[in-house]
Amino acid sequence: MKTTINDYIGQFIKTTPEFKGKWRIIRYWMNQNKDHRTKYRILPGGEKILCDLSIPYEAMVYLKREEQKDLELLTQLLKPSDTFVDCGANIGIWSLVAASRVSYSGKVYAFEPNPSTF
Repeated sequence: MKTTINDYIGQFIKTTPEFKGKWRIIRYWMNQNKDHRTKYRILPGGEKILCDLSIPYEAMVYLKREEQKDLELLTQLLKPSDTFVDCGANIGIWSLVAASRVSYSGKVYAFEPNPSTF
């Protein structure tokens, strides 16, 4: 697959600290991805998730701007054989991270009450 300027912009957004005007770059990047481009993201714990970059929440997940620190903390708190309940699972990032930590000896229950998201 050919690397595009938009791929480089996405990498820049992911790897640079916050600075004045960064949201303008993010908005530009998101507008360039309105054609429903999808990309995989490796979550803390090693699981992969496919993100639809035309959906703002999924674009932020891809850019590691949505819940990243909390997900990293989750990997530290959970251990094999734990049980994790994800109420409001949306696209399942918390469930995937939890599943990678609790392993086969643990359990993950995920619920998404919104029919359109489910």
